[in-house]
Amino acid sequence: MDGNSSFGNERKADNKKRGRHFNVRTLFIILMLAYPVLHFLVMWVFVNGYSIALSFQRYFSTIRPAGYDKGWNFVGFDNFKNLFNLIKSDENTREMFANSLMYPVISCLVTLPLSIIAAYFMYKKVAGSSFFRVVFFFPSIVPLIILTLIYRYSVAPDGLVNVLLQKLHILEKGEIVSFLNVFGEDTAAGAVYIFCIWAGIGYNIILLNSGMGKIPQELQESAMLDGAGPMTELFRIVIPLTWPTITTMFILGMMSCINVYMQPKFLTMDKYGKTVAWMIYDYAQGGRPGDLGQAASLGLFCTVILAPTILLVKHFLEKCFADVDF
Repeated sequence: MDGNSSFGNERKADNKKRGRHFNVRTLFIILMLAYPVLHFLVMWVFVNGYSIALSFQRYFSTIRPAGYDKGWNFVGFDNFKNLFNLIKSDENTREMFANSLMYPVISCLVTLPLSIIAAYFMYKKVAGSSFFRVVFFFPSIVPLIILTLIYRYSVAPDGLVNVLLQKLHILEKGEIVSFLNVFGEDTAAGAVYIFCIWAGIGYNIILLNSGMGKIPQELQESAMLDGAGPMTELFRIVIPLTWPTITTMFILGMMSCINVYMQPKFLTMDKYGKTVAWMIYDYAQGGRPGDLGQAASLGLFCTVILAPTILLVKHFLEKCFADVDF
């Protein structure tokens, strides 16, 4: 009896200990998941759901004898009809879409190839690669507003770039180039695109170096023994093995057509190069509640066009090279 009683007590104590451990573990898991789940519900489900609902509504305000009446009315597709009318009749709206479509071209066809080449030279540890890694990465750690101000004052008529060009006798003494207007009197598109290339390369290099760093050293040694040169190694080994990273960056570059607004806004001081994101921002910050429905309809219209396009491009990009685990 005493043995059985002692065994039973030990078993109860062990079960109690396990239960306490289970409760602590469960509480830890719940607390760790609470923030990301709440963030997803608020910042994705609620924000996107509310935005979709707004795109079919219009704000109204009416003065009545009994008081001031205001609120939101369901207007169906009227906001989208207004948007299509603007696209057909308003030159500024068409120019806005044209400006926005240039950023994926710059990101995917200029910045990304330059980033791949720069990352490859750093991956090969050429002379000065550590220094250039810091130089390229610098724009990624500086807040965008500060970076745009540095760039703007550097390319200003009395900025550092003009001074250096004069010192190098590329420009005559007293001669200046207004880089923010270099592509026309009323546009600063060229300087903004150059800024985006300069600021985007550093971020891309960090991701590409991470992907290239996972390539087994044995593959490099085998390629060298087979007589492969740098270009062969780049196009036959490095790019195929880092293709998932390149695909992700290509998709992010495509998304720039609807999320770039601070660069042209800050660089041109609210004057030139308006984009879709810039117009949505202006609608939302304009102080007129009625513009929110128009902003939501513009965002939803772009999403409906861009989302399937991105999925289709992603599908074809993933078929270029087979996935490799190493």
